[in-house]
Amino acid sequence: DYHLKIYSISIIILFISYIIGFVFGENATGGKIDHQYIKEIIEGFTQNFKDYFQNYHNRHSPVFYILISFFKKINLSIESIRFFHFCLSLTLIYCFYKCLEIKFEKLNKIILLAISSLILLSPNFRTLSIWPQPIILATIFFVISIYFFLKFQKSVNKNEKFKYALINNVLLIISAYISPNFSIFIIYFFYHYFLYFNLRKKILYLLLLNIFFSLPAFYYLFGMEKYLNFF
Repeated sequence: DYHLKIYSISIIILFISYIIGFVFGENATGGKIDHQYIKEIIEGFTQNFKDYFQNYHNRHSPVFYILISFFKKINLSIESIRFFHFCLSLTLIYCFYKCLEIKFEKLNKIILLAISSLILLSPNFRTLSIWPQPIILATIFFVISIYFFLKFQKSVNKNEKFKYALINNVLLIISAYISPNFSIFIIYFFYHYFLYFNLRKKILYLLLLNIFFSLPAFYYLFGMEKYLNFF
């Protein structure tokens, strides 16, 4: 098929350009400069976690940097972590495609693949995949949470619906811990859950789940007075 060949060639060229960008440390939107600062944060968590956590002052959640510091403690180099993050970033295309596949199930799959691949044209995505920052990992969890929300909408089985709603919430919580910006979407999801479950026990379980996991975040922001980081 002609269109499939064109699509395949275009994607291969884009992927090769990404690999070249990674190898040569492409710095299209300033990610390399931020990376130097990020390395200092990771080193701080690696060397003295407790003191650095208590004195951490940054508008980004510390979760991503803490996660990387654990990998560094088991003797993985920053470059190895950067390469793993680079490979992981590209899975966002597949996650987005799976969402489109559910939402637009009647559309040609090649069209859906082409749409999902448009992510590769984003200069910000390109830079953030080459130079790790929290937003890519958080976005991956967020997009997967959308996938299960779409599964919730499509399912006609009540037990399945609750299972998908539960997975959606857990993934959104993880996403919000990595990048708090995504927490606002719980309002949208809960609006739809409330319309379906009303005031039955299942909506209460979902509510309690979110309250429980929001407590550490609230303690971090207000108990440790880290809300000042965002001003």
